Amino acid sequence: MPLLSAKERQALDRMTLDHTSFHIKAELGTGIGTKTIEGLLELGLIEPGPNVRHYGQIGWRLTDNGWRCMYGKTYEEIMAPGESPVHPLRIWQWPPD
Repeated sequence: MPLLSAKERQALDRMTLDHTSFHIKAELGTGIGTKTIEGLLELGLIEPGPNVRHYGQIGWRLTDNGWRCMYGKTYEEIMAPGESPVHPLRIWQWPPD
């Protein structure tokens, strides 16, 4: 079970800011490159799709497993009525223990 690197964590964290959009590399911060993106894709934590703000460019957004890796729950589970606030897990790894 690989632990996520600081760059992988940064990329996932940035994708939570606008969870429905597909983010291009420039929106993920400095140092987030092809290797980081490929690693997250391989783990199934992100998915590719069209970025609407940068026409013709492919971006990425979190999958349900990406949310589970970070918070232990999917976005829908986090936002469900009556759920208590959720904080990021201390250790981000995939697959989990």
